[in-house]
Amino acid sequence: MAETNLNTFERLFRTHYEELVRHALQFLNSLEEAEDLVQEAFVKLWDRKHELGEVQNVRAYLFRMVRNMALNVLKSKYRSIMHEELDEAHSQVLPDAPELRDLEVLSERIVGQLPEKTRLIFKLSRFSNLSYAEIAEEMQLSVKSVEYHMSKAIHWIKKNLSKHWYLVWLLVGF
Repeated sequence: MAETNLNTFERLFRTHYEELVRHALQFLNSLEEAEDLVQEAFVKLWDRKHELGEVQNVRAYLFRMVRNMALNVLKSKYRSIMHEELDEAHSQVLPDAPELRDLEVLSERIVGQLPEKTRLIFKLSRFSNLSYAEIAEEMQLSVKSVEYHMSKAIHWIKKNLSKHWYLVWLLVGF
């Protein structure tokens, strides 16, 4: 039985690898990155082989998986660039702003009040730029569970930051 799974997997790999790389290239600018992503997709497929009985069209499943993974890569790159640009802008525009430090301390305190799992999920998403799927995989949770914790964290932070609107107001400069 295990030999049959391996043969089927090898056939899937040989049949679809090149077209999946071309598909990934539609999202990514690097052939090497596209190849790595497709290989990672096949590793995930192998890890989920017990679930494939429910999949009616494995080719479509692979294309969707590659597309979603490529979009996650793009989202992560975008977040990383945005964080770098924001950090640079803050250091140039507000190097010694005491209001910024007050807001930073307040934010850390509010995030610190979150339940441990919710806090960890929030930090992995916002500070480590991990996608919900990556967080779910790392923490062995469902994506829905990660979404729940992120929703809970964002609601808590908004609720508590709104009590201190004056710090945000001072920071923005109105």
